[in-house]
Amino acid sequence: MIVGTLLLELEIPGADSLKAKRQILRKVIDRLRARFNASVAEVANNERWKVATIGVAVVANSPSFVGEVLDKIFRAVDSVGELSITYYDRIIAPVAEYADDEGPRNLAEYERMLEEESDES
Repeated sequence: MIVGTLLLELEIPGADSLKAKRQILRKVIDRLRARFNASVAEVANNERWKVATIGVAVVANSPSFVGEVLDKIFRAVDSVGELSITYYDRIIAPVAEYADDEGPRNLAEYERMLEEESDES
Protein backbone atom coordinates (compact mmCIF):
# COMPACT_ATOMS: atom_id res chain seq x y z
CA MET A 1 0.00 0.00 0.00
CA ILE A 2 1.33 3.43 -0.98
CA VAL A 3 0.17 6.61 0.74
CA GLY A 4 0.71 10.06 -0.70
CA THR A 5 0.17 13.31 1.15
CA LEU A 6 0.14 16.87 -0.06
CA LEU A 7 0.20 19.85 2.28
CA LEU A 8 -0.78 23.15 0.66
CA GLU A 9 -0.56 26.57 2.27
CA LEU A 10 -2.81 28.97 0.43
CA GLU A 11 -3.25 32.71 0.29
CA ILE A 12 -6.78 33.93 -0.39
CA PRO A 13 -6.44 37.68 -1.03
CA GLY A 14 -10.11 38.28 -1.81
CA ALA A 15 -11.43 36.79 1.44
CA ASP A 16 -12.68 39.63 3.64
CA SER A 17 -14.21 37.37 6.30
CA LEU A 18 -14.06 33.80 7.57
CA LYS A 19 -17.35 33.14 5.80
CA ALA A 20 -15.89 34.24 2.45
CA LYS A 21 -12.76 32.14 3.03
CA ARG A 22 -14.81 29.07 3.91
CA GLN A 23 -17.00 29.46 0.83
CA ILE A 24 -13.94 29.47 -1.41
CA LEU A 25 -12.30 26.56 0.43
CA ARG A 26 -15.47 24.48 0.53
CA LYS A 27 -15.78 24.78 -3.25
CA VAL A 28 -12.13 23.76 -3.77
CA ILE A 29 -12.23 20.89 -1.26
CA ASP A 30 -15.52 19.49 -2.61
CA ARG A 31 -14.19 19.57 -6.19
CA LEU A 32 -10.97 17.78 -5.21
CA ARG A 33 -12.87 15.08 -3.33
CA ALA A 34 -15.27 14.49 -6.22
CA ARG A 35 -12.74 14.66 -9.05
CA PHE A 36 -9.85 12.73 -7.49
CA ASN A 37 -11.50 10.58 -4.79
CA ALA A 38 -8.98 11.94 -2.28
CA SER A 39 -9.26 12.79 1.40
CA VAL A 40 -9.06 16.57 1.75
CA ALA A 41 -9.41 18.77 4.83
CA GLU A 42 -8.45 22.18 6.15
CA VAL A 43 -5.76 21.31 8.69
CA ALA A 44 -4.44 24.66 9.97
CA ASN A 45 -5.01 28.42 9.94
CA ASN A 46 -8.73 27.83 10.48
CA GLU A 47 -9.39 31.25 12.00
CA ARG A 48 -7.29 33.39 9.64
CA TRP A 49 -9.20 35.08 6.84
CA LYS A 50 -6.66 35.25 4.07
CA VAL A 51 -4.60 32.13 4.76
CA ALA A 52 -5.55 28.44 4.67
CA THR A 53 -3.72 25.14 4.94
CA ILE A 54 -5.23 22.03 3.41
CA GLY A 55 -4.04 18.45 3.62
CA VAL A 56 -4.66 15.85 0.94
CA ALA A 57 -4.21 12.08 1.20
CA VAL A 58 -4.29 9.48 -1.57
CA VAL A 59 -3.91 5.71 -1.22
CA ALA A 60 -3.11 3.27 -4.03
CA ASN A 61 -0.90 0.31 -4.85
CA SER A 62 1.48 2.16 -7.18
CA PRO A 63 3.83 5.01 -6.24
CA SER A 64 3.72 6.40 -9.78
CA PHE A 65 -0.09 6.50 -9.74
CA VAL A 66 -0.10 8.27 -6.36
CA GLY A 67 2.43 10.79 -7.70
CA GLU A 68 0.34 11.45 -10.81
CA VAL A 69 -2.79 12.04 -8.73
CA LEU A 70 -0.98 14.41 -6.34
CA ASP A 71 0.45 16.33 -9.32
CA LYS A 72 -3.02 16.68 -10.83
CA ILE A 73 -4.42 17.85 -7.50
CA PHE A 74 -1.63 20.43 -7.20
CA ARG A 75 -2.36 21.75 -10.70
CA ALA A 76 -6.10 21.84 -10.02
CA VAL A 77 -5.62 23.94 -6.88
CA ASP A 78 -3.04 26.14 -8.62
CA SER A 79 -5.54 26.90 -11.39
CA VAL A 80 -8.12 28.35 -8.97
CA GLY A 81 -8.09 32.09 -9.58
CA GLU A 82 -9.27 33.07 -6.10
CA LEU A 83 -6.18 31.75 -4.32
CA SER A 84 -2.47 31.13 -4.69
CA ILE A 85 -0.22 28.40 -3.32
CA THR A 86 2.48 29.88 -1.06
CA TYR A 87 4.02 26.59 0.14
CA TYR A 88 3.63 22.89 -0.51
CA ASP A 89 5.06 19.62 0.75
CA ARG A 90 4.55 16.27 -0.95
CA ILE A 91 5.35 12.86 0.53
CA ILE A 92 4.87 9.44 -1.06
CA ALA A 93 5.68 6.46 1.14
CA PRO A 94 4.95 2.75 1.44
CA VAL A 95 3.00 1.69 4.50
CA ALA A 96 3.82 -1.58 6.22
CA GLU A 97 1.03 -4.07 5.93
CA TYR A 98 -0.04 -6.24 8.83
CA ALA A 99 -0.23 -9.44 6.86
CA ASP A 100 2.02 -11.46 9.14
CA ASP A 101 0.80 -13.43 12.16
CA GLU A 102 2.37 -10.91 14.54
CA GLY A 103 0.34 -7.83 13.61
CA PRO A 104 -3.34 -6.97 13.99
CA ARG A 105 -5.60 -7.48 10.98
CA ASN A 106 -8.55 -5.40 12.11
CA LEU A 107 -9.53 -2.81 14.71
CA ALA A 108 -10.67 -5.37 17.29
CA GLU A 109 -7.31 -7.18 17.14
CA TYR A 110 -5.46 -3.87 17.40
CA GLU A 111 -7.46 -2.80 20.47
CA ARG A 112 -6.88 -6.21 22.08
CA MET A 113 -3.15 -5.90 21.41
CA LEU A 114 -3.10 -2.44 23.06
CA GLU A 115 -4.95 -3.79 26.12
CA GLU A 116 -2.46 -6.64 26.46
CA GLU A 117 0.46 -4.21 26.25
CA SER A 118 -1.04 -1.96 28.93
CA ASP A 119 -1.72 -4.97 31.21
CA GLU A 120 1.93 -6.01 30.92
CA SER A 121 3.12 -2.54 32.04
